[in-house]
Amino acid sequence: NRLGDASLTGLFGSVQRIASFIACTFFGVTYKKLGTKISIPCYLLLAVSIILMFLIPDKTVLLLSSAIMGVSWGTVYTYWFFRATMVVPEHMVGTATGMITTANSLSYLPIPYVITGLMAAFHIEKLQGLFPLYIGIILAVFAGAIILNGRKQPETHKE
Repeated sequence: NRLGDASLTGLFGSVQRIASFIACTFFGVTYKKLGTKISIPCYLLLAVSIILMFLIPDKTVLLLSSAIMGVSWGTVYTYWFFRATMVVPEHMVGTATGMITTANSLSYLPIPYVITGLMAAFHIEKLQGLFPLYIGIILAVFAGAIILNGRKQPETHKE
């Protein structure tokens, strides 16, 4: 790639983690403003940052996109943890939290195999060639998030 070596990748990974830490720290403030609609802007910002990295492969854009991705991912991941505790009976909170963590962890497992398979199927030599497909998937997920967030929310338990 034209962006640098492993040390630069590590730096941008650190930027993501620090931005995620900050977003998670201020989750309560963000949630008060956006409520259950919080996931929509997060997914939109994730998509925008990925599209920016595809269209403008520049170190400055990568730095900004890494920070945006960190904020977005930290916020939406915290939201789903928080939401899991609200939509289940109190005695199932631990199970719900465990399921969220498991689903998140398992979601990473097939990614290298899926990417390799798609690259072979479409005769693509560089990962960047899959971005149009990835952008399509992002748009579909974003549309799904809008539809799901537009539904009436179930009653939550009060403490």
